[in-house]
Parts: sequence; C-alpha cells; structure tokens
Amino acid sequence: MKVSYDKLWNLMRANKMRKGELYTAAKISPSIAKKLVNDEPIHMKYMMNLCKVFKCDIGDLIEVKELDVE
Repeated sequence: MKVSYDKLWNLMRANKMRKGELYTAAKISPSIAKKLVNDEPIHMKYMMNLCKVFKCDIGDLIEVKELDVE
C-alpha cells in the first residue's frame, strides 16, 4: 500500500496557503513535513491536526493506493 497526499496539497492551494503556514497551523515538525512531501505514512495525531486546520475528514487529505503485485 502507498499513501498519496495529493488531496492535501490541492486543498492547501485552494485555500491559498503555503506549506510553511500549513505546517505551523497543524504543529508539524520538519521531519513530519518531509514524510508528507515524500508520500510516507505519518502518525494519526498529525492527520487529525491537519483535519482541524481544514475542518475536514481524513479522507479529504489522503488517498491510499494499492500497489500492483506481480
């Protein structure tokens, strides 16, 4: 399984917010920010902080993609 935060970045752009502003508002450290940029899983605590910032559900921020296994 792979995560994608494309929905988060789209929501951020729609709200005319910069990444630095988002990270500050959601109390996200540079190490967590790096995980977001690299589409790596993050702790639920940070996902909930992001949901509070945008007043949305987790599904509005992240998409889980299944990898093809051959």
